[in-house]
Amino acid sequence: MFNWIADNAARIDEVHQIGDFYDFTAVSRWVKGTPAENGKSLQNELKAGREFNESLNKCWGGKKSRIKGNHDDRLDNYLSAHAHGLKGLDALSYDVLTEAKEYGWITESQPYAIAPGTVSVHGIAVRKYSGYTAHAHLERFNHNVVHGHTHRAGIVYRTIGDKTRWAMECGHQSRLVCDEPRLANGIRHSSH
Repeated sequence: MFNWIADNAARIDEVHQIGDFYDFTAVSRWVKGTPAENGKSLQNELKAGREFNESLNKCWGGKKSRIKGNHDDRLDNYLSAHAHGLKGLDALSYDVLTEAKEYGWITESQPYAIAPGTVSVHGIAVRKYSGYTAHAHLERFNHNVVHGHTHRAGIVYRTIGDKTRWAMECGHQSRLVCDEPRLANGIRHSSH
């Protein structure tokens, strides 16, 4: 990806991240009370994010935008549910903790217009088959839609009258890792 960005930088207006940049496994409800609920794994995620950002900054110096995904919201949810005394602390805000300013990220609200007639949303629902979730987004927005959340790739088209719209599930670039012991259900979590 970094090589492609470097090779095509003159043709790119903006690099946009579709959400779930971090998994925030250590503060998710799925690991509560397990060995995976620890600051070390959270620190490892932040370190991996920093490494990604440093690599991106080497090949791209232009506009970088992002929207938050449900995994990115896990920290706020954790603070709300389990650490009321820390909620609202600037040092734990998403943009500060993830070094947005240092790496040039602008966190946008959703839906975000990434091009004329095209919006990005992270999404919260997952349909059974690849592309079906994208189709549901065509029903909701009167624009082309790029969305994440499903971590699958798929694209659908819909023509109404003389307009053809498309929506895509953009896949993911997660690095599947498991620094923590396997969870009881055997699922490995990903670091974004």
